[in-house]
Amino acid sequence: MPQWKGSGSIPPASSLPGPEIPLGLIARVEKMGGQSNKAENAYGLELICSDLRTLRFGFIPENHSRKQVYEAINHFAFPASNNLDFFAFAYSATFEIEGWSLYSHKNELARVIAGGSEWRISAVNEDYKLCDTYPSQFAVPAAVDDTALENAAKFRTRNRLPALSWVHPGTRASITRCSQPKVGPWRRNEQDEALIKAIQGTNPRSQKLVIMDARPKVNAVANQAKGAGYESAEVYENTEILFMNIPNIHVIRDSHRRVRDLCYPRADDLHWHAKLEDTHWLEYNKLILQSAVMVVDLVQQGTSVMVHCSDGWDRTPQITALAMMLLDPFYRTVMGFATLIEKEWLGFSHKFAQRFGQGNRNHGDEQRAPIFSQFLDCVQHLLTQFPTAFELNETLLQFLGDEIYTCRFGTFLFNSEKERQELRAREKTRSAWSHVIANLRLFSNPLYVQQDAVLSPVMNARRMQLWPGNYLRWSPEMRKADAAMARQWELRNLVDSLQEQVTRLQGQEAK
Repeated sequence: MPQWKGSGSIPPASSLPGPEIPLGLIARVEKMGGQSNKAENAYGLELICSDLRTLRFGFIPENHSRKQVYEAINHFAFPASNNLDFFAFAYSATFEIEGWSLYSHKNELARVIAGGSEWRISAVNEDYKLCDTYPSQFAVPAAVDDTALENAAKFRTRNRLPALSWVHPGTRASITRCSQPKVGPWRRNEQDEALIKAIQGTNPRSQKLVIMDARPKVNAVANQAKGAGYESAEVYENTEILFMNIPNIHVIRDSHRRVRDLCYPRADDLHWHAKLEDTHWLEYNKLILQSAVMVVDLVQQGTSVMVHCSDGWDRTPQITALAMMLLDPFYRTVMGFATLIEKEWLGFSHKFAQRFGQGNRNHGDEQRAPIFSQFLDCVQHLLTQFPTAFELNETLLQFLGDEIYTCRFGTFLFNSEKERQELRAREKTRSAWSHVIANLRLFSNPLYVQQDAVLSPVMNARRMQLWPGNYLRWSPEMRKADAAMARQWELRNLVDSLQEQVTRLQGQEAK
């Protein structure tokens, strides 16, 4: 075995036997057996990976090489725990189009609020002093000035005041998002109430506002004892409060772990489906999708919706982003999907570093949870139910799910836009969207047909299925899926060929 030193580098994968694994995908390293164990491959290392693989490597006990390899992997696979830079800061690939320049808060918000003067783009947070987990620019009711925003923000957890996500171009009903209010058992805040009233006033058809609390009500009530809680319809006039009963990160983490254990290395247990049901994973995904569908229905009817959970950066973007994909065909394109993630997840600071533990060997951290991965699960469900409505494909979802861990790009590093700016991620790292654009054909659906219709998924238990391309991709049972992927490539080549013929015939006709 190679003799690696702490400050050295691991040899290129091409010089070593076995599978190639990005170091970032390694979640933890475990030692197997002791030197006295003479059984074949009983002494070695086990790598538990974030892409659901568990790989075992056998060593010859007499070589005493395991310790060096163990230390080298732990050193390089967990840069955050070893005071090292992420791989993204060393990745030097060049791309024709730079992905960092593709998204602009101002441009996307201008597109969303086009055709109306009820909303304005505020730069009150350009220095991140109002809210260090909000984007530098966001949209608010035009009737509310920045001073009022500063006062209202104090009444929301972590100053995450209500801000605009999307406006229906026809009904002008809006989707806004925020964190829970600091109501406690009895507190009120006139500025927060005035901001909510202003949001209601942006809707010309209906002054009613549905406040969708993603949490179970019992959790929201419990938070009142901590000085937070939920809105009261008696205080916030002309509102309706709905609780969506989506579990917290700890429940989701445990459910996801049980799914992983069920699917790898094989998914051939006689009681597999019953055990899958016991994980409640599909049940929780269904709750999220049902919440998004409810938002769609309300906004189409002309009723504005405000979504929040506790802090507004986990369950909240799951609901708002899925609802926006169903409502707005732009977000179903590859670049529209990138815009959606930049705005709802990155801009409003889903805590990618904390939830995924990037580069940190503390795999038992209670703050870890696959919230964004669960969102990708729900998107895959929509792709399955509407096979021609999305330009993006399953391969893009798989790519994003893996790249969060590999840390090859700066896009998903850190917990907030502020952190990415302070650490100069835009200047020093490559954007994941640069890679997506450079490989657009790989990430595009050959069956895509552009359509403006609002999507209405059927939400029942029979339709909720586990995503085989993700959870079973390393299992022998997935060989059929490999054939299906090959068929997709055949279709893509056929589409390209037919398009070339159309272009050639159009050119001949023009002559």
